[in-house]
Amino acid sequence: MKKANPVVIGSFVIASLILFVVGVLVFSSGKLFTRTHILVAVFPGAVKGLRVG
Repeated sequence: MKKANPVVIGSFVIASLILFVVGVLVFSSGKLFTRTHILVAVFPGAVKGLRVG
């Protein structure tokens, strides 16, 4: 059995990490670095018929 080449293993690991990071950025559609806003609506009266959603 041949001895493993550390350059090949290191290249594979680095390429895998880069591919993982690119995949996360692509599938998150760039939403990782955007600001989000939390909005709260307050109803002073009865809210019959409304559902959370």
